[in-house]
Amino acid sequence: MFKTFALLAYFILFHATCFAQKPNDSQIEGRYVKYFELEPETIYTQTNKSKYFANETLWFKSYIYNTKTQLPYLSTTNVYAAIYDVDGRMIDKKLLYAIDGITNGEFKLSEYAPGTYFLKVFTNYMRNFSESYHSLQEIEILGDDFAQQENESLENEYDFQLLPEGGHLLNDVNNTIGFKILNANGEGAIIESGKVLDSKGQVITTFKSNELGMGKFSLMLKNNDTHFVEALLEDGTKINTEIPKAQPRGIAVKINNLNATNLFISIQTNKSTLPELLDKTYSLAIHRDGLMKKIDLNFQDGKYDYLINVPKQDLLSGINIITVFNDENKPLVERVIFNSSKTPIENVELVNTYPNSDSTKIRLRTKLKDTIQKNISISVLPSSTKAYTASENIISKFLLSPYIEGNIENADYYFSNNDRQTTYDLDLLLLTQGWSKYSWNKIFSSPPKELFHFESGMQVKGKVSDKDKNTEIIFLHKESNTMLNSGISEDGYFGFENLLLLDSTKIYFSLKNKKENLSKANVYVNIYPAYQKDSINTHGLKSKKPINILDNNAFYENFILENTTSLDTVMLEVSKKRQSKNQIIYGGFNTKKIELENIYDDVTLVTDIISANGFDVYNSPRGIEIAARRGVGYSFSGKPASPNIYIDNQLMGEAQMIILMNLMVKDVDEIFISRTPSPGTVGVAGGLGGNINIYTKKSFSGKYLEKQSSFSSKIVEFGYSLPEKYQSPFYNASQQESFSKYGVLNWIPNLSNDENGEFEFKIPNYRYEDILLFIEGMGSDGSLISKTITINID
Repeated sequence: MFKTFALLAYFILFHATCFAQKPNDSQIEGRYVKYFELEPETIYTQTNKSKYFANETLWFKSYIYNTKTQLPYLSTTNVYAAIYDVDGRMIDKKLLYAIDGITNGEFKLSEYAPGTYFLKVFTNYMRNFSESYHSLQEIEILGDDFAQQENESLENEYDFQLLPEGGHLLNDVNNTIGFKILNANGEGAIIESGKVLDSKGQVITTFKSNELGMGKFSLMLKNNDTHFVEALLEDGTKINTEIPKAQPRGIAVKINNLNATNLFISIQTNKSTLPELLDKTYSLAIHRDGLMKKIDLNFQDGKYDYLINVPKQDLLSGINIITVFNDENKPLVERVIFNSSKTPIENVELVNTYPNSDSTKIRLRTKLKDTIQKNISISVLPSSTKAYTASENIISKFLLSPYIEGNIENADYYFSNNDRQTTYDLDLLLLTQGWSKYSWNKIFSSPPKELFHFESGMQVKGKVSDKDKNTEIIFLHKESNTMLNSGISEDGYFGFENLLLLDSTKIYFSLKNKKENLSKANVYVNIYPAYQKDSINTHGLKSKKPINILDNNAFYENFILENTTSLDTVMLEVSKKRQSKNQIIYGGFNTKKIELENIYDDVTLVTDIISANGFDVYNSPRGIEIAARRGVGYSFSGKPASPNIYIDNQLMGEAQMIILMNLMVKDVDEIFISRTPSPGTVGVAGGLGGNINIYTKKSFSGKYLEKQSSFSSKIVEFGYSLPEKYQSPFYNASQQESFSKYGVLNWIPNLSNDENGEFEFKIPNYRYEDILLFIEGMGSDGSLISKTITINID
């Protein structure tokens, strides 16, 4: 007998011991968990807008999420961003470095012809999955040469679909039938009135659609009954279709998800089916992303309707997939619901605006306090903009799209308000979507295999052609302050992992023998990941609507001038002015900055400056040795105490001290010397003699190392692209109307809140009154923020 359940069965996690109840249960649950063992990254990308002119820049921010845990995907580092043309051919590609589940970047569009393009952001690990987890946005580059696309569809062509709840109709039960109607462009059309007729033309029930062309009605069906649907659309078009015949045997499901605290699940069957169900145990599973709760279904003689009451606090957060299995583990009916009573969705609200003569400061507030660090992005556009046409937001991307097949029209609408109407419309969407995007055939027979590894940083692998008596190879990359040693195998192979190598920079190699002497390395090197071209399938992605790009082409001439302006927009906290250009990370205790300007010549050796500040400097066959004249003790070997030497915050080992040999003042930006050991550094790598921090000029590394006979080099042809600081186009002030449609006020990719949950930024004043803030964000606790705020600035 079915009862009102106060608590569903436990979550099924990744432990085989959880599946020892009985063979059938274990078979379903074990395969389900196995299918989701590999946890994919899901990416959402916000762009600063969707329509650009060719001399603008596309700015974007990407968020990486684990939909199972509903937390940022913290282990992701390597993220790819690529631009494709309308035929799916790759035009440009970048490698981005993600930290704490976020990254951002840009593409300059000056070389792009007017037309439709796609921005795809993805990872290598996603290639293991048949489902799509990347982000893909359509963008348009406007211009005089952008030919309007022809509308190949008929003006009044509509697709009207009848979609039974659970997947099929059943005789002798009160079926719920969802419907949706799409126009030639794939958009929902409004049904003003509709009715269901029997074979005699009698009206059985009436209906109408919501604004997105969806709705539902209930209908009791008898064996061999014929029913028709008539619908009148807003434009006067009439739709007539026959309702499919119901199945004579089976089970049906009806869901009531409008109650605030409970989910009601009705399992129905009929007289023809019930005798076959007696003494058989069916099961109802509520699941998502490898997490599952189960209830046994035991049918009783003479009972055709079974009501299950599930407290929503016992459901999974967000999407829940409800599937009924028969005694042979075959899925019979399925329904997707959204649990809005328990989600990671958080709100953001406007605190105040502070207008000034040239700019306006805006302050916003969340309830997240200090959980968000640089995890909010905001695009600021005029309120009459035509340039921002994003079809989804971070909430719909992470909480809805991974489970639904196909495109979702106005996906952001379903999370714009948490009221009864949007809850009802979201449930209609899920009803009409039918079963989830995950195929049970794949779940039971072909779980994902890890054929593509999870990339973490970059790798350098190579072979030394002249190993001889050399035992180690030294790797140097100045831009990331990286100097590493690696052993060399008997066959001459070596490797370095988890590197942060910037695009178009150089890496250097030197060999070290047992006597710790250095010599130039003759090496063959491969750098991973390497640049690879790919393509995307744009079938079904190309816009079918005729696009009137420029209402008056001449009106937009000289809209954007050649100059750009850099906006210092983020004003989160007042930072103290530092005397130093560089930040000392190690050995900064009781430090003294050495004044170089007007005191030392450009050709003065840095070792002479160190010697003049309390240290003895010795030349040795291995390079340079430095000892304190007045240290706090002696090393374990009995020699005078040595200081820790840091060059660009990279601790120098004995073999690396060769860099100091010919280092001159002209190569150096700043020098800091402390003759006092820093707490925690004594005994780590010398340090009893104090600490010396040297910061070199950007031009030093390449010039110096190229001259050294002990270093060979290789260019990183495809490395990480560092995000540039936002540059605002220099708009023509006389073109106010064009600016209101396609201009950008600001793009702020990395905002952080203070201890009160507030954050603020500035926007320039362009003689407008209303502006739009398109806000997206993700907290370290998995909280998701998406909101559009209109602000009046008078």
